[in-house]
Amino acid sequence: MHETFVRKYYLEDLINSEGGERKAMKSSSLVLCSSLSLLGLLTFSLAIPISILKLGTARFSAETPNLGITSISSKKTIVGEFPSEPAYLSLGINVTNYGSSAETFNATFFANSTAISEILNVTVEAQNFTIVVFEGPVTGLPYGNYSISASITPVTNETELSDNFIDNFWIFITILGDINGDKWVDIYDAMIISGDWLHPVHPCVYPWNPYPPEADLNNDGRIDIFDAILVASNFGKHWE
Repeated sequence: MHETFVRKYYLEDLINSEGGERKAMKSSSLVLCSSLSLLGLLTFSLAIPISILKLGTARFSAETPNLGITSISSKKTIVGEFPSEPAYLSLGINVTNYGSSAETFNATFFANSTAISEILNVTVEAQNFTIVVFEGPVTGLPYGNYSISASITPVTNETELSDNFIDNFWIFITILGDINGDKWVDIYDAMIISGDWLHPVHPCVYPWNPYPPEADLNNDGRIDIFDAILVASNFGKHWE
């Protein structure tokens, strides 16, 4: 079962973490970096005042209730899995409240047209944004490319619904150990593990040497012998 809660950060903390995460989208990606890198077992939302942050896609109008999704991202764009086992996904959306009162909504994540997670009763304060994150195993996703999208439910008296849905973000699901996404587990993947050996998977703390998150195959927060064992277990395997 996935839980949702809200955590607040100061803007300077987010700015200091810029440059760490591999950015799937430009707008607010540094904020998502801060949230995703803290994930362990929980799914959570992050909120800071929008009034002190300039978003390239942000609009502000307090006249009518209005929520909008401004970005979508993933901790990994290449996700490895064993055959017939769940893929472990970590996805996030930035939801902005342009209105003058707090609002509560539900968020749904999709892979292609299939709903893979629904997060209920997320609250975002007035003139704030919150990042809603889903992290966990997802079944029924064979190897291949997937269009990742998300939607949020309209709030009472909301009339502008065009930004309640976001799509056009892609991830690639492949055999576990195929770090570079070429459909093979081979020496090139082993070289990636070797090059980032013992690096902690917290790029916001180590922005000068960002790691490839795809190399943390077992999602334990480090690139180490356990990831190397997973590469070795599928070494030489490929798929078409």
